[in-house]
Amino acid sequence: MNRNRGLDMARGFAIVTMILINLSAVALANPTPTAIRILGSLAAPLFVTLSGLMVALTAEKHGLRYFLLNRGAWIIAVAAFIDIAIWQVYPCMSMGVLYLIGISIPLTYLATKLRRWQRATITGAILVLTPVLQSVFGYADFPSEYYILNRAPVFDVQEQTGIINHWLIDGWFPVFPWVAFSLIGSEIGIFLKHAGSRRLIKMLLSTGTVLAVLGILSFIFVSPTTFQRGTWSELFYPPTIQFFLATTGTSFLALGLFLRLAEVRGSFLFRPLELTGRASLGIYFAHLFAIAYIVTTLSEGWWKLSEGWYISTCLLLLVAMWGVARLYFLFSERARKWIGVGIRVFVAFVILAFIIAASAGFFPLIQGQLKLLAWPALQ
Repeated sequence: MNRNRGLDMARGFAIVTMILINLSAVALANPTPTAIRILGSLAAPLFVTLSGLMVALTAEKHGLRYFLLNRGAWIIAVAAFIDIAIWQVYPCMSMGVLYLIGISIPLTYLATKLRRWQRATITGAILVLTPVLQSVFGYADFPSEYYILNRAPVFDVQEQTGIINHWLIDGWFPVFPWVAFSLIGSEIGIFLKHAGSRRLIKMLLSTGTVLAVLGILSFIFVSPTTFQRGTWSELFYPPTIQFFLATTGTSFLALGLFLRLAEVRGSFLFRPLELTGRASLGIYFAHLFAIAYIVTTLSEGWWKLSEGWYISTCLLLLVAMWGVARLYFLFSERARKWIGVGIRVFVAFVILAFIIAASAGFFPLIQGQLKLLAWPALQ
């Protein structure tokens, strides 16, 4: 279906922007160029919006158990696996984007059972409460992350907040305000089911233009106070209403443009985007693995690439990720199903092995489960 092709293209575009920003954070020696910072800041809003959209499109086919376990819990498990295997930090501490999506999926499903005005009220309340919660409970310069093997902090922060605070307010992608993107995505999905693709495209392009213009103007005339977290240079630390308006608008425009593009001749030129978008979760892991292990090994460490080498590496990485997706879809549907089962078993095994090893004292795990809830206990 053209609709699915357009959504896959949009997801593929989000993967490209994600690779740009993640590669710059890990490998680029110089400060990240502004254009890359802007493009990279679009990845997460578009991904989360698309996840909410897909929940709305499939909400009538499945129940809460499916979205809670088959989708939400699985994505959270992948997030924990990436923390352990890629970043080698204690999992579930700083609220990465997959944790957010895993939480937002069942919440968004429940929201689809509400009336439109109720969903709008919840979304508005999340956005209004976000700056209030940041002011009251604090917004840390960097979320608390500890390496597994030596318990050393990834980044020293003098006035650190707690892990619950990271999940709700000041982690990488906290519930406030990021769940709002998923709820908005569910509205798009509901609109698509009832109005069809053509009306949706018109709505996305017109509304997206208005929101994007308002967001850009607000950035210019009411410039928000933001900062850079280490080498992670997206424009949403902390997320502000200016950022929300601008990225919601650009997400609408991207969705509208790719849905429209899927209906016209020449869209075959964008099949690499479509293909990688269909394997987005696998590509997410694969590109992080390639950056953290292959790129840093070849460049002899983090933050070693010049801008020229960064561009070349980025192009090679994009081609490699397309190759990974291409190879995966060469397998039959039955074979892909068994590959998926094998991956799930392996992810579960790694997480279980980590829990057992930590419980047995092989890792300097922070003692006491309740101590994870308050920052002073981590000292």
